[in-house]
This record gives sequence, C-alpha cells and structure tokens, in this order.
Amino acid sequence: EARIVDASNATEDGRLELMTSLATTEGISRILMDGTETVFNDNSKNLDFRIETDAQANAFVLDAANDTLTITNQVVTMTHGGNGPQLILQSTDADGSAGSVLDMYRNSASPADGDAASVIEFNGNSDNGTKFVAAKFHTFLSDVSNGAEDGQLNISTIVGGTVRQRVKMDLNEVVFNEESIDNDFRIESDATTHMFFVDA
Repeated sequence: EARIVDASNATEDGRLELMTSLATTEGISRILMDGTETVFNDNSKNLDFRIETDAQANAFVLDAANDTLTITNQVVTMTHGGNGPQLILQSTDADGSAGSVLDMYRNSASPADGDAASVIEFNGNSDNGTKFVAAKFHTFLSDVSNGAEDGQLNISTIVGGTVRQRVKMDLNEVVFNEESIDNDFRIESDATTHMFFVDA
C-alpha cells in the first residue's frame, strides 16, 4: 500500500507498507516506511526478524516471542567519532537486585580445569600506528568440578613493551608482581604517601 502523506510542493512525503495475511487476518504490517522511520512488524505479532549470511542461517535473529536478540558467529564493531560512550547497558529495574549485568559466558560442551575463560583487552596505537595491549583482564576456570568450582583473575599492563601480570587472584592467594619486574608496591594513608612500601 502506497500513500501520499504530504503533497506540499518541495516537502512531499510518501509512505509504503508491505502487508500479508497472518492466521486468516488480512493487512498485517510486515514492513512500513514513512518519512520518519522504517518499521518491521508494526502490528506487534509473533514474527521473528532474521538475517542470513553466506554461512549462517541465523546470523542475526530478533526473537519476537522472547524479546531477545542473538548474533551468531559474527564480529560486532561499533565505531564512534567522539569521546562519549559507545556502549551503554541501562537497566530501568527499580528493585534492590542487580541492575545492568554484563554476562560473559564460556559455554563449553567439554569444560576442563585450567580453561581460559573471558578476556577484556584495552588497546591503543603506538606512535608508528601499531596496535598494542595497554591493559588486560584475563580469567581462568581453574576447577570446573561441580560444586567445587574455582576461578582465577589476572590483571596485566604493558611495561616496557611487554604485557606483564600485575595482580593474580586464585584459590590460594592474591599475588602482586608475580613476574618479578622492578615495580614497587605502595599504599598511601590520608597524610603519608609511603605508609606501606615495598621497594622492588
């Protein structure tokens, strides 16, 4: 169905809507295009939205019944030219439970002790344009035995051109400077800069 929304000279607007019958009901909107938006499933029916790639039948799926979006085997890149946030996880839940949750899940069919889990890297460019890791969080599944699971978190930064482990937290200990680099450990109090000091 095509409509002339605005016939005013020099400000003309058109509208195009693609409709099908669904469960004997005619005129169900599938795609609507007007002067302000393009809408899929404007009648809010249980209709999934799916994009295929050459190799993935479900590369991008919006599940209408479950209100979920799934992206399979794709690298997602978000580019922003400014200094503001590129990704915002916003929860409008008003109860006392957790708000925004970032769930990084290694869903392995054959988990094993010592498997690496999730990694978060903070990257930048050196002055010749080479990408480097400035800092990194690295997690491990130390013990995957049901009921006795252990995890490990390593925090690393680049020092003198090499990524070095600065903090390790595992089942038995919290270690600072396990790689034995010349890096001091210092705790400040309100009035003293070297209240506790380890000279590496």
